[in-house]
Amino acid sequence: VCDATNPKAVAKLRALKQRDSKPFAVLFSSLEAAKAYTYLSKEEEALLSSWRRPIVLLKQKRALAEGVNNGLATLGCMLPSQPIHYHWFDQLNTDVLVMTSGNCHSEPIYIAPQTAEEQLGAHVSLFIHHNRDIQNRVDDSVVAFTARKPVVHRRSRGYVPEPLFTPKSMDGIVAFGAELCNTFAVGKANQLIVSQHIGDLKNWDTFAFYQESLTRFTELFHITPRVLACDMHPEYLSSKFALEYALAKDLPLIHVQHHHAHAAACMLEHKLDEEVLAIILDGVGYGTDDTSWGGEILRCDYSKFTRLAHFTSISLPGGDIASHEPWRMAVAYVHELLPQ
Repeated sequence: VCDATNPKAVAKLRALKQRDSKPFAVLFSSLEAAKAYTYLSKEEEALLSSWRRPIVLLKQKRALAEGVNNGLATLGCMLPSQPIHYHWFDQLNTDVLVMTSGNCHSEPIYIAPQTAEEQLGAHVSLFIHHNRDIQNRVDDSVVAFTARKPVVHRRSRGYVPEPLFTPKSMDGIVAFGAELCNTFAVGKANQLIVSQHIGDLKNWDTFAFYQESLTRFTELFHITPRVLACDMHPEYLSSKFALEYALAKDLPLIHVQHHHAHAAACMLEHKLDEEVLAIILDGVGYGTDDTSWGGEILRCDYSKFTRLAHFTSISLPGGDIASHEPWRMAVAYVHELLPQ
């Protein structure tokens, strides 16, 4: 946490988080304070003030300290969700604070006071601990409005574990999710209970958080796993864990194509239970032909799909590293499209 109007404080926090350009979210003391810096529609105002208290992406009216959102036209805003937030603003000379998770880059939120002090003690001025242990990590939810309708970008605090209702029984299904921006889901009768945002399964600490959360969900909601589902990608940690889980408990495991899963999720969100034409403009997904897919038109329902069309396949130099070093793809396209 730091003063969102203090450029030095924001720069120090950005250095600590190793966060070069990704914008920070801010906490306003009140709706009136938020209106001084952003434009709000009635719908945005209602959601920002709701009991869910998500981060709402708003059009910025007035700039905060340089480095808060690095020149973007939008600002991630939230209002106090806990009594201590109101107490802070009673004691401070600012109406807006940068609020970001208490962890180092790519690691899950620290929930043990000792871990937080060991990892961050040399860099922060003050720790505030509670007298009760934290049992469950939960990020803030993020919502934006499109055509005056809310679109949830990250479903977590305030939304989880509210179930999604399904046209077919989901009882006993455990879906392990993908690797990036992971969430998993468990089925109970005609309800699908999706986990909080877990994050990218790229290191041991996040993977341990993932395993811990999945165990908690199955126990908390009295789920008896009967069928398991995972992404088709053989190298995803979630897929490997699903295979180990299936072998250990002698359960069937279904491998789901990544973009078919996106289509099915959109169908459920919009209450469709029929064959649809789905345009999936996602990133990489492992295909049924053992190549990486990206940009498909699928004819599908919940259980099957046909790939009708797709972007032209292109070499992916270095595999996943090409997504972090775009010049590799530029070279690949030059090599593919220009005469030799």
